[in-house]
Amino acid sequence: IDKAIDLFATARSPGIFSQIYLDKLIQKYGSKSIKSRRAPSQPTWCSSKD
Repeated sequence: IDKAIDLFATARSPGIFSQIYLDKLIQKYGSKSIKSRRAPSQPTWCSSKD
């Protein structure tokens, strides 16, 4: 799952920036050696200041 997350981040920068989504992916598809991974910062285009 770690490699898949990295590939997605390369293809669609900044990648998965929702910590909840990352936690669920790792919980479902991760190995015992990967417990969690920190999500990147939310991109500026995603702010809801409108």
